[in-house]
Amino acid sequence: NLEKKQEALVIGVSNKNDVISSLGESILKESPGDDSWAYIETSEVKNIFGKKKIIKNNVLLLEFNQRGVLAGKHILNINDINKLDLDKALEIIDKALVGSEKDALFLDTKAWVHFARKEYDLALDFVKKAYALAPENAEINEHYGDILFRLGKTDEAMVYWLKSKELGNLDQVLLKKIQTKKIND
Repeated sequence: NLEKKQEALVIGVSNKNDVISSLGESILKESPGDDSWAYIETSEVKNIFGKKKIIKNNVLLLEFNQRGVLAGKHILNINDINKLDLDKALEIIDKALVGSEKDALFLDTKAWVHFARKEYDLALDFVKKAYALAPENAEINEHYGDILFRLGKTDEAMVYWLKSKELGNLDQVLLKKIQTKKIND
């Protein structure tokens, strides 16, 4: 579990070797000397219909000083975005996206931060990219629908909400959106 493992990393004490020992190599850095590393943790479950649903989507961003000692760490869970400082969340996602621009979950997370900031046009740009990479992801389909709804495109939103349900998302919030044809704030 990424959240538990990162607790052992102490700012000002832990170094890059400690991080590698605890978490392994970060695939999200451009070169071994990079001062920002990112780790992703996603968990999916299958429902009774065999469709996958994301239940966890964490991003851990680590920053190191010139000596390779941990200078900062930030963990972001997509489900907590609305509780966070959205500028900080966007900064974390932007850093994590470097080198992983083809990761659908990161792109969807960035779309969701823009959604929470009420930047619906930007959110749409990123969810389209995420959808192009993972059109069978129920979560991305639901988010695509939410963004379209906020842009006043209810009929298009319904298409993605229904596809999300078809893909196995039986979350009560989604089912209520489908029933009422709107986001129920």
